[in-house]
This record gives sequence, structure tokens and C-alpha cells, in this order.
Amino acid sequence: MTLLITINFLTRSSSLAVWIPLAGMKILENNVYFLPIIIAGLSVTVPLCILSTALDSFYYGEFSVPQINFITVNIVENLSIFFGIDPWFFYIE
Repeated sequence: MTLLITINFLTRSSSLAVWIPLAGMKILENNVYFLPIIIAGLSVTVPLCILSTALDSFYYGEFSVPQINFITVNIVENLSIFFGIDPWFFYIE
């Protein structure tokens, strides 16, 4: 499950927002879940995020972290207001 959540996060950065509260609720429900969640994060999520960053940096030609770029473009620079404003025929060329 951790692998699928990580892949989902790498393909769509905002998807992680759903899983963090669920992990928190599980930990608050029973402290026994804390260590397995941390181990899964360190053994699966961190290596995959490092691999993703390395691959993106290699293909982009400079250091690039897609999740930080997502936050920068969509939240800090607020460029998401321009998404979807072109007419339907704009992409037919």
C-alpha cells in the first residue's frame, strides 16, 4: 500500500494531502501503528522520492524536485488560474 501511495504522490503531488490525516488518525487510534508507518515511509517512500528527484533532475538537466515545483507554480506563483482558459480547439493543431 505504501508503494502505491508513493507512486500516486509522485504522479500527482496533491494526492498526499488525503493520506497524511489518515495516517495521523491511525496513529492516534493506536500507538502500535506509529512505528510501522515510519518504517514504511523510510524504507519505501524516501528511496522512491530520491529516485524520482534524481531521474527528473537528470532529464531536466538541473536539480529539480517536482513536488516543490508543483507548490511553487500552483500555490506560490498562483499560475493555476490560467489552467483551462484556452478554447477547446486551441490544442488541435
